[in-house]
Amino acid sequence: MAPPAGPPYAAEAGVDRPHSVCLMTSARCCRLLCEKLVLMADEQIAQEYLASVGSRLATDGCGPRWEDWSGAPVLVGRRADFRLRWMGTRLHLFTIAAAVPEITVATIDTFTAQVQRYAKANKGGLPAGMQTGVAVFPLLVSGRIDPAAMAWAVDRQRVQFACLARPVVADVTRRQVGFHRGRPAIGRLYASHLTDKGESYFDCPGWTLI
Repeated sequence: MAPPAGPPYAAEAGVDRPHSVCLMTSARCCRLLCEKLVLMADEQIAQEYLASVGSRLATDGCGPRWEDWSGAPVLVGRRADFRLRWMGTRLHLFTIAAAVPEITVATIDTFTAQVQRYAKANKGGLPAGMQTGVAVFPLLVSGRIDPAAMAWAVDRQRVQFACLARPVVADVTRRQVGFHRGRPAIGRLYASHLTDKGESYFDCPGWTLI
C-alpha cells in the first residue's frame, strides 16, 4: 500500500494548527497587555514623582509652572540667591523636568544642553559671568534607564561658560534618583548649595538618592 501523499498525519496537523495559532496569539496578546500595564504604571509613577518635585519647588519659592517644549510638557522652576560668601554673586538656579519613554546618555546629554541654553536665555539681569551665575538641574524621569545614563549623571557636573549643570536621572522602576553631589573645582563656591537644593527637591518619599 502506497504511503499517503504529504507529511504524516497531515490531516491531524491541519486540525491542530488553528488551535496552536490561537494559543500563540493569546500568549502574545497577554504579553503585550502586560507590557502596556507596566508602561501605564511607570507613567503614573513618573507623574506622581514630578508632582512631588513640583510641590517641593513651590515650597522653596521656585514658582513652578508647566511649559510646552515642542509638544512635550516640561516642569520649570527657578529661584535666585545672593551670598556674600559667593564673592558677592547672585546664582540663578533652574530646575527643569520631564518624563520620557527612555533615558540614554544621549538623551540626558541633549536635554542638559537644551536646559542650559534655556536658563541663560531666560535668567534676566546682568549677563552671565558679571557678578551673576547660572546653575541648572535638568531632570528626566523614566521607567527605562540605560545604566550608563545614571552613571553619567552621578559622575560629574557639566559646565558651559557661567552655567553649571547637574543632570538628574530618576528611575521609576527602582525608585532611584541620581545626580552629582561632589565638590568640583569649577563652581566650588556653590557646591554645598546645589547639593542641598538637589537633595531637598529630588529625595522624595519612597525614593532613594544614589
